[in-house]
Amino acid sequence: MDPITVLSVVGKCFSLAGSILAASKAIKDFAKDVKDATKDLDAIANELGALSPLLSTIANNLSTPTGASRNVSEAMLSGLLGVFHGCQQTISEIEGNITKYRETKIWTSSKWALYGKDETKKSLVDLERYKSALGIGLHVFNMYEVLSIISLWLGY
Repeated sequence: MDPITVLSVVGKCFSLAGSILAASKAIKDFAKDVKDATKDLDAIANELGALSPLLSTIANNLSTPTGASRNVSEAMLSGLLGVFHGCQQTISEIEGNITKYRETKIWTSSKWALYGKDETKKSLVDLERYKSALGIGLHVFNMYEVLSIISLWLGY
């Protein structure tokens, strides 16, 4: 396994975790200003919160010398990088939408009711999809670990 690729994936995990933290703060601040957005944004915040432990576990699995990084294919790591990229784009869109609706304070609530809810639903679906993909990736890592243990136990 190419250690540079593994380090790249681990680095992207940390970068994405930082983006999640920044987006969560922006969501919290925006929800204080626009009471109508609280319910919609709570769902987004929950999905962002659910991504963090997945990223942490993936980074831990890849960064240990006996972890999944020994056995994981290049295609699997490439797939993870693709999921991270898509997730990062969705988070950037969420932050962009919050900035867009926050720019004109007078119309913020009205604009949110007209346009923001639909954009939030799309972002929520995207985040759920990325969370599922990362969860599947984590299960694959766990399967690699089990296979590694069985191989050691059987002497292969």
